[in-house]
Amino acid sequence: MKNTSYFSKALFEKGYNNTSIQAIIDVVDIAKGTFYHHFKSKHELLEELTDMLVAKEVEDTKAYVLSSKEDAITKMNTIHHKHIQWKSENMDMMMVVFQAMYADANSPFRVMMQEKSVHQNLFIYNTLIQQGIEEGVFNTPFPDDIGKMILKLSHDSADELARILLNHATIDNPYEKACQAVKLMFHTIERLLGAEPNKIEIIDLNILKQFFDYLEKTPIRVQIIKEAHYDSC
Repeated sequence: MKNTSYFSKALFEKGYNNTSIQAIIDVVDIAKGTFYHHFKSKHELLEELTDMLVAKEVEDTKAYVLSSKEDAITKMNTIHHKHIQWKSENMDMMMVVFQAMYADANSPFRVMMQEKSVHQNLFIYNTLIQQGIEEGVFNTPFPDDIGKMILKLSHDSADELARILLNHATIDNPYEKACQAVKLMFHTIERLLGAEPNKIEIIDLNILKQFFDYLEKTPIRVQIIKEAHYDSC
């Protein structure tokens, strides 16, 4: 069986909704029987691809959280800083990924990625929240439920940032709008956790600025996200 990256390429070329199983088979160059031996449907293929993409990131993050002696807030900020730092160092690839993931035809892929991410990261966040409660830096009456809410909020904020980035040419002051969205996320997470103000900083605004500087030099010519609407400042 070929590497799953071949299947990922096949789905991304025209989008999940626009790609038939026969089209996947043609791109990957396998027999139809071989495909159905491994996957019962296109949806099952999508599940395996999203599992694969999420698993490696979760594995590395879990190892850091369980082995590090740092405090809970430092850990929470660090794991997010590492992720966005990696993205900033691979901007060419990330912009291609953003355009593919946020294309209308790939919305099932994006939704499933986020669902998998919430499910697989929940243990990590619950561990951090419990550590923060024990350290006295978090204070919430819902320690078993707040992790899922924070993860979903993080994904919603990531969607907002992606839309601003991909539509930056049509938005007035896009960097300022992105900063506002990020600061709102920081504030909301701090309130949910009962943390002191200005302690949560899971996105470095200086690195965020690098994305907009990159777009000024390498503009994305195709506007992908159509559902978002931004009023002029």
